[in-house]
Amino acid sequence: MHQAEAFWVSGDYNKALLHYEVALGALLPEEGCELRSRILKGTADAYYLHADNPLRAIALYTQLVRECPNAPLTQNAHILLAEIQLNHFADLPGAIARLSAVQSQTHEQAEVLVLRIASLYFEAKNYPQAALESKALAYSNAPVAEEALYLHAQSLAMSKETLEEASHAFSELVRRFPDSPLAPQALFELGKLASMDGDEERAIHWWALSLRNHPNPQTVQIAIAAARERLTLKTPDGIGSAERAFDRDKIRDIPQLPRLGPHPHPKTPTPASSSALSTPSTPSIPLTPAAAPTPARAKPLPPKPAP
Repeated sequence: MHQAEAFWVSGDYNKALLHYEVALGALLPEEGCELRSRILKGTADAYYLHADNPLRAIALYTQLVRECPNAPLTQNAHILLAEIQLNHFADLPGAIARLSAVQSQTHEQAEVLVLRIASLYFEAKNYPQAALESKALAYSNAPVAEEALYLHAQSLAMSKETLEEASHAFSELVRRFPDSPLAPQALFELGKLASMDGDEERAIHWWALSLRNHPNPQTVQIAIAAARERLTLKTPDGIGSAERAFDRDKIRDIPQLPRLGPHPHPKTPTPASSSALSTPSTPSIPLTPAAAPTPARAKPLPPKPAP
C-alpha cells in the first residue's frame, strides 16, 4: 500500500496501479475502513484518472460507498461517481441526485457541492432551479461566493421575467469583487442586458468599462461597434446639420408630390327643357354701372305778343 502511494505521488501511475491491485487482492474481509477506503479509493482513482477505465472505477467507487459510507474519502467518491455519470454516460439527472444526497449527509465541502449542483442545473437548462440553488451561497461570505454570484446572475439572465434581478446581481458582483477575473465579464453581461432593453448608450458604457480587463477584448470591441451602428440607424439622417438641411442636390433627389389646387365645385345637372317648367330668363346685370342718360334740351318758348 505504501509503495502504491509513493509511485502515485512520483507520477508513475502505471506502477501505482499495479501495487494498488496487489494491496486490494490482499485486503482481508475484516479489515477496517481506514485502510480499506484508502486502497479502494486509490485503485479507483488510478483506473478513472489515468487508466481511462471508468467502468472499473465505478465498481470500486461503488464498493467504497457501500462498505465504508462514513469514511472521509467516501464523499469524494460520490463526487467522482457523479462526474463519471455526467461525462461518460450523460446522466445529468443521476449526477444531480447523487450530489444532492451527499450534500444532505455531510457538511464537509458543502459549499463546493452546492455550487456544483447549481452548475449542473444550469447545464440542464433548468435556470430557475440553478438560480435558486446558488442564491444563498451567492450572497454569503463563502470562498466560492464570487463564482456562485456570477452563476446566480447568469441563471437569472436566462429568463425574461428576471432580467432586472440579473442586472442587480451582476452589479453586486462588480461592487463586491472589483478585482475578480469575473468582474469584467459581469460588466460585459450588464452591457448585453442594457442593449436588450434598448439602451445602446448605456450598453456602450458598460462595455467600455469591461474592455480594460476582459479576457477577449475583440468580442467587446465588436459589441461596441454593433451598438454604435444601431444608434446611427436610429438617428434621423442629418439631424441638426445645416449643411444636410440645405443640400439642394439631396432635395432634388426627393420625389415631389403633385401640387394640389382648390377643389372644383361639382356641377349641378341642368334639367331637360320644358315649356311648362321653363322660366323667363333673367337679363344679365352688367358688372360696371351704365352711363347716365344725357337729358334732352328744352325748346325755347315763343315770344309773348305786344299789348
